[in-house]
Amino acid sequence: MRKLLPLECHWLVNFMNPSLSSQTPSSSPKSLLGRFLKFLRRPHYTVNVSKDHQGITDILRLYSLALLIVLPLGVLSASVAANLQASNAVEDFAKTVPMGQIFLLAVVLAPLWEEAAFRLPLRYTPINLAIPISLGILLLMSALISIDILPAGIGLPMLLAIIFLGVMLRIWLKEVDSKKIHTFYEKWISWFFYGSAISFGLIHLGNFTSFEGQAWLMAPLLVLPQTALGVFLGFIRLKHGFWWAVFTHAFHNACAITPLMLMRLGSENLLSSMEKGTNPQNLIGMDYVILLMLTVFVFGGLLLCLITVWRLIAEWRAEKRHEIIDFHSHG
Repeated sequence: MRKLLPLECHWLVNFMNPSLSSQTPSSSPKSLLGRFLKFLRRPHYTVNVSKDHQGITDILRLYSLALLIVLPLGVLSASVAANLQASNAVEDFAKTVPMGQIFLLAVVLAPLWEEAAFRLPLRYTPINLAIPISLGILLLMSALISIDILPAGIGLPMLLAIIFLGVMLRIWLKEVDSKKIHTFYEKWISWFFYGSAISFGLIHLGNFTSFEGQAWLMAPLLVLPQTALGVFLGFIRLKHGFWWAVFTHAFHNACAITPLMLMRLGSENLLSSMEKGTNPQNLIGMDYVILLMLTVFVFGGLLLCLITVWRLIAEWRAEKRHEIIDFHSHG
């Protein structure tokens, strides 16, 4: 029989007797990856944001890990979309809208709107509930207007009414005992955390068109990248703060639209060949500069992410080794 390695022994002991795991240093990991994995196993709610983090350094390291997970899921999503013959409305929109408008929508407005709707309420304050509830009602009413269930003429009165309701809700919540609400959050934070990530993913089904019937059974696979990103954004929101989640979301969208914006600076031949996936023909001098910039951006970014994630894993493994040594020395 093969002799178990120390790390395997440690995991086996914790599996057979979970109470022992709480007595080891593993209950409070110091590495960033360790804290993230522990949180995913059991999301934890705190009334205030912890100051025990390294700000932008932690954010970029977490985003590197997120990107290496989201990219393969994006390939899977694109394959499913092709099989379902589902077109991506966002890609079609980005081909015709001016670049300045794309930047405003993708990097400024969308992160603010989506983070306020999905991540802001993950930590309770009266305004943290009033804003997303108001946004949810506004989104519902807008959808009803777009499908002609409600008349378009009520748009402005509806907006004013929703603002009024949001203000009144915030005033009422300020009179409610916040301790009971925080206790409720502590009990159900796992549901809130993963529910927000799944909801964030499913709302992006609206990006896809031209599929119906049984194809809807495969639809959740289309939004796996957004769902995975929602998990990272939720962790950042709870452990680092709301505005760090907005920044990460905006940074992700900026990275996503950069190749598109670069290609649109080239000639029609370059843009056409990239869209069709064919070898570029009859390029001009600027096209070669753009292709070089795209190559550096994509492959340089991936290499940087790989190095960053390798270091994250190395730190986590080193921490686990120290935990095993401490565990056996105290055992």
